[in-house]
Amino acid sequence: MPILGILTSSTAASVAKFLIEKAVEYKNAKGSDKETESLKNQLEEYKEKTQLMEKELNQFREIATKLEHKLGNSYTSENAFVNWNLDKMKPDSEAFEIKVWTEKGDFQKGARDISVVAKAKSYRIGDKINLYFRSEKDCYLTILNYGTSGNMTILLPNSISQDNFTMGGRIYAIPGDEYPFDYILSGPAGTEKIKAIGTARKINLMDMKFNKDEVFKTSSAAARDISVVAKKIESAAPGEWAETTCEFEVN
Repeated sequence: MPILGILTSSTAASVAKFLIEKAVEYKNAKGSDKETESLKNQLEEYKEKTQLMEKELNQFREIATKLEHKLGNSYTSENAFVNWNLDKMKPDSEAFEIKVWTEKGDFQKGARDISVVAKAKSYRIGDKINLYFRSEKDCYLTILNYGTSGNMTILLPNSISQDNFTMGGRIYAIPGDEYPFDYILSGPAGTEKIKAIGTARKINLMDMKFNKDEVFKTSSAAARDISVVAKKIESAAPGEWAETTCEFEVN
């Protein structure tokens, strides 16, 4: 999905910031020209606008379309937009600490918190892994998995653990004892990114209506849905939420 395909009045500011940053990256890597610089500067006025009238939105779309064409798909792809949002989704100050890590093999009861080992992990397609997570304090935890397929899956809450309240200090796992399946990496090769967001009060960051026999909600419109999450987390005060990211390679 082209980035401008998810453009609405409420997402315009986010798209503007993304395109402006990508224009700067493009300039640093390949140099710039007067047209690209002019288009980037024209988007500056949209960065802080929360709502646009129809005329303004049409003007924005025209400018953004030209800039997107100038930069090319490698800079403005859906994948680039999703990863940009995941990386930018950080509070001014962390309210508490969250840890997320993965281990190959079966679920281990009494697993130790080994996420302090700052080492990039690599797995093969077909490997069985477990995702472990722990919050320093009680919170409501949402865990997103942006996979190598380009789909975004909400790992928590899910149909088995619909209440995403997480007790501070306790280690949880997906899949754990209550999950009747294994977590098998299906590929394709690439980087898997897991984003955990904990809030002191309950905030429904995603639509959590589950269909029959559906454990996890999976979206094929990751750019649209990550915009929704980013918008909703803005309602949380800086001192009441925290996040962390876990990445691993799939070969």
